[in-house]
Amino acid sequence: AVVAGHPTHIDPVFLFGARRGYITTETGHPFYVRYNQEVQRRNEISLRAHYAKSLEELVTLLEPEGITHFVFRRSDFSAAGLQRVTFFPPLTELAKELASRSPDQYAYAKLPKQLDPGHYPFVVFIDQQSILIDVQVLKAHLQSKGWTPPQADGVRALRQLDLSPNSLGGAAVAKAPISLAHKTAG
Repeated sequence: AVVAGHPTHIDPVFLFGARRGYITTETGHPFYVRYNQEVQRRNEISLRAHYAKSLEELVTLLEPEGITHFVFRRSDFSAAGLQRVTFFPPLTELAKELASRSPDQYAYAKLPKQLDPGHYPFVVFIDQQSILIDVQVLKAHLQSKGWTPPQADGVRALRQLDLSPNSLGGAAVAKAPISLAHKTAG
């Protein structure tokens, strides 16, 4: 399993969850240039997923990265929580931009407040702090409702979601060539 969520919120996933975290603030220190580029890329994807407008956008962002589960930090989606949003530079402005909508305009708003496996089979855990989503079950649920996922690798998925010009590397991602050579059968 690869777990993603707001990078600060999922810091304990390695120790207490005994699972791989996609990116956390504990692992996201800029020790080397190339490592920092990957950290910033993963932070941006995590923030965009956390503040996604729809469940479809959430799957489109996470699936190409091999993320199996996503954790929403519930307190981030109140009106007060959205006003307090910040993140480490250089992604501070992106975080504020993503949190600038009203609370009902996020994928999070479409989730139940308590477990309901009959209607929300993709929600596998809820407590007062978090909601845990199984990304593959969510994808299957959306497809059963008629959604067709885009055929995309990670760069194309970001391009389809129209990266903000304020985001780190947005222009570089928009100009990056699309290569399907790294895909594996399956």
